Amino acid sequence: MDGESIITVVEIRERVATVLLPGGALEQWSVASLPEGILEGSRVRLTVTAGDLEVYLLPRKLPVA
Repeated sequence: MDGESIITVVEIRERVATVLLPGGALEQWSVASLPEGILEGSRVRLTVTAGDLEVYLLPRKLPVA
């Protein structure tokens, strides 16, 4: 199934990241399966096209002063 979702990295401990899925569920993902440079609070776009998964680190939102 093709589509796009955005997940949020909630916590990183060693090589495991807790991610918040669009439906509100939390899952444990290997840090190796996520883009380089992720931090707690990072948002990651997942895109599935013809069965291929692509992951993109989205720009961090800056706080509004």
